[in-house]
Amino acid sequence: MPSRGSSPRSAARTAVAAKFHDLLELTARRAAWRTGLAGVLLCCSATTSICTSFSAIATIAGRRWLPRSEPKVIVVVGTVAALFAQGAPAASTLPLRADLTGSFAFGPCPADAPAGALCLSDEVSGVMSHLGASTGSFEVVFDLARFVDGCGPISKRGSFVAADGDRLDIVARGTFCFTTLVASYTYTVTGGSARFTGATGTGTWLVPPPATFDGVAGQGDELLDGTISY
Repeated sequence: MPSRGSSPRSAARTAVAAKFHDLLELTARRAAWRTGLAGVLLCCSATTSICTSFSAIATIAGRRWLPRSEPKVIVVVGTVAALFAQGAPAASTLPLRADLTGSFAFGPCPADAPAGALCLSDEVSGVMSHLGASTGSFEVVFDLARFVDGCGPISKRGSFVAADGDRLDIVARGTFCFTTLVASYTYTVTGGSARFTGATGTGTWLVPPPATFDGVAGQGDELLDGTISY
């Protein structure tokens, strides 16, 4: 009489269990493939941190579920994801423009101003590309010791703040003439906060003669035109 373990019914159960196990393996492999593929797709448009995370997941998935005899497809997907992470595109260079109103007043100079300098504070407001409605505070230094025939070097430094609180830092150097009351700068973006962390850029900053001036304080238009990358 055949033993219980070798009965036709037991053999059938064993065959069903084997097929079920194979099905689980196949499902897991397909899930691993989808995980790796999703990583590659996300890497095309997501951040480096997401891309790197999916790269690691895809590699682990490939090692767990692919037998040695099969191509390591998932491992390759993980490698491609890592390459996308390493080769993330640089920030684009975009136009930066602003139509501002500045309110300025002469006052004390910062500690690092050159000897004999004339200084003012400039509070600006207006609409800027990428920042929207913005305000800004700047220190302006006239290096009078280097002026010739009423014209000479002028510098400006400070920050713009967008409505959402993001800060954009800028320094500018140029020329001012007392005969025309025009300041013409070349600005440089030096960074900022939030979305402007690490930002760069350059352009012109023109300050025409003020609309009003009482000898100490005044107000007038300021025009900024250039580029920014962030």
